[in-house]
Amino acid sequence: MLLQGDALAVQLFIGAAALTALSVAITQAGWTHRWFVRAMFGTAALLSISCIGWPYFETRIPLINDALQAVALSRISWFFVGIVPAFIGGAILSDALRRRREITKTSIRWMPVSFAMDSHVKADHPVEG
Repeated sequence: MLLQGDALAVQLFIGAAALTALSVAITQAGWTHRWFVRAMFGTAALLSISCIGWPYFETRIPLINDALQAVALSRISWFFVGIVPAFIGGAILSDALRRRREITKTSIRWMPVSFAMDSHVKADHPVEG
């Protein structure tokens, strides 16, 4: 069993993760990818329940307790557990979205202004007679 301060550190770590997920969900609430927003709200709810129920889980699952204790007490592990995977996930998501945009984007061909005026104006207003 952990000392009271150590148990509180783990519970605060889970609570901070829940608040982070909730803040991302609230920020992105009007976004077009509703699955992402719902997943972030679900993650925040799951982490909130875990934070509230941590005293119950602490004694029943010692393996998770030991792992979270190691993460919660070290700032370097917070960095490698949180920031690095978020950076890698963001880079992968950004690359996937960029590739999807490249597939749907049509190439625009540059043409001189006089040629564009002649071709587009004549197409819009055909000459009578």
